[in-house]
Amino acid sequence: MGNGNSTRHGYEIKTKTGDKKGMGTDVHIYITLISEDGRRSHDLYLDCKWRNDFEAGAVDTFPFGDEVPDIGPISKVEIHRYSTFVASEWFMEWVEITNHYRPEDKPDIFPFQRWVRSGVRFTVCRYDSCLPQYSEFPGQRQYELEKKRKDYVLVEKKPGIPKQ
Repeated sequence: MGNGNSTRHGYEIKTKTGDKKGMGTDVHIYITLISEDGRRSHDLYLDCKWRNDFEAGAVDTFPFGDEVPDIGPISKVEIHRYSTFVASEWFMEWVEITNHYRPEDKPDIFPFQRWVRSGVRFTVCRYDSCLPQYSEFPGQRQYELEKKRKDYVLVEKKPGIPKQ
């Protein structure tokens, strides 16, 4: 029907926010797509106007057209956010990237399963799953371990009783 070209170009990015209370956010979230040969997109601002994005349990969809050129098959994504709010962390479960420049390709899933903190860029590989000693991003792993050590430090509240 019609004589317009129905071919879609660009990328469609879906994110899944954790479903527990406090996992959503109202801050600015950015994603960078990284291809198999290392080419990078510019930072893409994830925002749907007139919609409250990144609510707990929500799957949000962000279409990007020709403003994002085809950089090839996506092998990694980099997620970051900026915020001056206190307690504005965001728990992201996964990202799904559909490349409409390559309709024969299936959508790529990037499991995230972590909190996104302000000012820190997290990089995740497609279908990411590896033992920590084989991680492609040892600095990122070290940062996460140090953060957990600080969050879960035990203190002795009274002399003679076990640390809690």
